[in-house]
Amino acid sequence: MGHLLGHHPQRRADRGGELLLSRVAPALRDVGDALDQVRGLREVAAGRLRINAPPPAVDLVLAPMVGPFLTAHPQVDLDIVSESGFVDIVSAGFDAGVRYGEHLAISTNMSLAMRAARDGVGIWATLDGYADEALKSGALVSLMEDWCEPFPGSFLYYPSRRQTPPALRAFIDFVADWRKRDKRGQ
Repeated sequence: MGHLLGHHPQRRADRGGELLLSRVAPALRDVGDALDQVRGLREVAAGRLRINAPPPAVDLVLAPMVGPFLTAHPQVDLDIVSESGFVDIVSAGFDAGVRYGEHLAISTNMSLAMRAARDGVGIWATLDGYADEALKSGALVSLMEDWCEPFPGSFLYYPSRRQTPPALRAFIDFVADWRKRDKRGQ
């Protein structure tokens, strides 16, 4: 700047230093306030949360949670994309995904497969939750039950980050609490 702003032995600003400080002090306070506000945003679950999941996980696992989650976190803009194929959630811009405990190849449209089974022209391999009503009503019958392996359920996955976005952290905590209540029958 070409101007000495203070005298070190006296530890005080000279006239130029005092002038500069008086002019930049309000701006520094504004910067401090802005930083405080941004830090506060980290504490609030808000913003867009993108989750990718296969149709059965959306229908049977996520759908019952959506309303209660958004009621608990109204500032979150939840975007659930349902796809049968595997998606690289990081490159596709998702915060998290839901997959199964084992690889399940889904090669057909679920509603078409169910219709074919109901019409008696096909066998439908699906998760219990999709077939419950049709099994109870007798529209479908269960086949090969001895051959069915136990299903470990679905799980949420997300990229490893040092700082998890608040909306994702809120969703993770919400899902964990939901699962605990669901196991207790509440």
